[in-house]
Amino acid sequence: MYLYVNVCIDLSMYIVIPTILFLPYQREFDASLGDFAIEITPIFQDLPNIVGFKTYNSTVSRWGREAAISAERHPHIRFVFLVATNVSELPLGLYDPNFPPQLTDIEICRSNLSSLPDTLGDVWPQGMFLLLEETQLAEVPPVLGALQPYYLSLSANAFSSLPAFVLENPRLRFFKINGNPLTSLPALSAVEPVIPPLILLYVAGTNISDQDSKTVITTAFGHPLPTLDHALEIQGRPVASDTVLFEKQQTFNRAKTLERMVHPAGSGAFGYFEVTKDLTKYCKAKLFSSIGKQTPVFARFSTVTFGREFPDSGRNPRGFAVKYYTEDGNYDIVGLNWPIFFVRDPMKGPDVIRSQQRKPDSFLLNYEATFDFFAANPESLHAGAMFFSDSATPVGWRHMDGFGCHTFKWVNAHGQYVYVKYHYVPEVEKKNFTFEQATLMSGLDPDFAKRDLWEHIDAGKEARWTVHVQLMTEEEAQTCAYDPFDVTKVWSHHDFPLHELGVLVLNRNPENYHRDVEQAAFSPGNLVPGIEPSPDLLLNWRMFFYRDAQYHRLGVNHHQIPVNCPFMAKFFSPQGRDGIGRADANGVGLPTYAAATKTKRQETVSDASWLPVPLAGTLGRNPSSRHEGNDTEYAQVRQFYTTTLDDQARQHLHHNTAQCLRFCSDGVQQAYLLQLEKIDPTYRRGVEASLAKTEPAPTAKGLYDKVVTCASAMQP
Repeated sequence: MYLYVNVCIDLSMYIVIPTILFLPYQREFDASLGDFAIEITPIFQDLPNIVGFKTYNSTVSRWGREAAISAERHPHIRFVFLVATNVSELPLGLYDPNFPPQLTDIEICRSNLSSLPDTLGDVWPQGMFLLLEETQLAEVPPVLGALQPYYLSLSANAFSSLPAFVLENPRLRFFKINGNPLTSLPALSAVEPVIPPLILLYVAGTNISDQDSKTVITTAFGHPLPTLDHALEIQGRPVASDTVLFEKQQTFNRAKTLERMVHPAGSGAFGYFEVTKDLTKYCKAKLFSSIGKQTPVFARFSTVTFGREFPDSGRNPRGFAVKYYTEDGNYDIVGLNWPIFFVRDPMKGPDVIRSQQRKPDSFLLNYEATFDFFAANPESLHAGAMFFSDSATPVGWRHMDGFGCHTFKWVNAHGQYVYVKYHYVPEVEKKNFTFEQATLMSGLDPDFAKRDLWEHIDAGKEARWTVHVQLMTEEEAQTCAYDPFDVTKVWSHHDFPLHELGVLVLNRNPENYHRDVEQAAFSPGNLVPGIEPSPDLLLNWRMFFYRDAQYHRLGVNHHQIPVNCPFMAKFFSPQGRDGIGRADANGVGLPTYAAATKTKRQETVSDASWLPVPLAGTLGRNPSSRHEGNDTEYAQVRQFYTTTLDDQARQHLHHNTAQCLRFCSDGVQQAYLLQLEKIDPTYRRGVEASLAKTEPAPTAKGLYDKVVTCASAMQP
């Protein structure tokens, strides 16, 4: 048992007085809490089985030596918590000469405690957990030098200086000094300094500046990193020996369980792909083999960076993924409603996603991080402009484009190849919400896109996209003015026009959302003969880590889930065995290893091999794009701004950007505006003008008043 005191207890009568009054914590200490007084009487020494003692929102009116905690009387006690408790001096009952050595966790928080006795070091054990938070201590108690706690928190006091003995504690592993008006940490003694084995030093909310010091970024095992920008690669191919990239990506993949790390909020439908034009001279893939050929598909659409309950109409990229069930196995195209992505090097992949996720402290939308990332990474400005355009708030899934984003390689029956990009153009009108429309729809129906697709198909109608490709030869790739394998760049439609390939038709809703949509797993590594990767570094890395993320989320046997099963494959004889979720025959009667003499007929298909790729160069953490760092980072976004967008779309871009930029600090605002200046001075001036007309970042109270006023005006 442990003794828990909320407001009032009289131990002399062995009666705990129950109450339904739970006083809220006060940010400033409230003397009125003295109305709930606790007197610890000698009876306390007759409670030998307690393991802990807590008080909340109370006053300790007396706790003398006659009721002290002692090793003899309390052999099991482990902790004492005094929270929001009036106790200006440490009670005598808390430092008996026979103090229990096993009581190693004392926490005094939100208290008017103003001092600690110097003799405490003779009584309390060393190496304890000690929290003295939000107290009225005027300075760090000298007795802490004798106690040498293992975990020490002095958070939210009024300490303007910190004595060196605190940091020279040889036992100190965790130290929190946040929320104090400190300007610096003390220097360690020059004569035989004791360096603490600190694991965590928390100084947030202080005035300590790090401008004159630098932190060396390391791996989880302490190895210093040579760069945060580039993966180890050779001609667009990442290598398995890049332990830094593997650590970064694999820890990112495993940061959540069950819910997708990206694209968690979505919906989908079944249907088919039908070939409408003969492009077999470019590609031998069987799903494109003849006009009129139909291949079953499942398509999933989603927002990208927030949780499963994020509103469908919120500002975000949209996932556009299609799984083709072919006779050579499943072929997945995993793209977006934009033709590009924010970064080209996989080393920055987790960073761009985290920059668009919620704040780790308040869990609010983190506009500061989003704009800061864009400002620091010019390659992201192209997708960033799309992010703040109306294309980031499409009217559901049916009215938006789809793109494969990456460059792939098509190989024909003669071993000749071209590079290819995929485009899905909706057969209905392309429509986007304005900023205000998207905001309103997010509140009226957070599931609008899911509902629109479901109701459309449920009414017997079809959702349709015409599928086009752009094609580029190796010679054209070598002489292209931009890097055709850079996923932050588009291919010119003038130089590389669209060729119609077929039509994507969705006509059947899922029968069960969890089975068919939530457990659907797409990977750019699911390729079929005739389709191969290009030297796109991010593509080659995604081919690994998407599968790795699915192993973590769904298990190594997720291919047995119906929506992922290659049910159209002519042959199906995987070499894997066992694992969680194995539901088939598990290879019964067959050897568990390859090249066995006992095997009846195990054949391979030489035609399934990828074309040999000659590699030459230096393995290193090199820029994956030959244009990295020069003006081509701005050229395409400049064209998008000046040519692709019309006057109204540019005005909406300025307005949308300002509505989000107002939440940022002046420093981040200026850094982002400087990048807009490099794109086009008109771009910067337009955003600045919109920002000047935009209200400051609203408070919760301001938003409440505004909503009440608007709602009243809408009522009949």
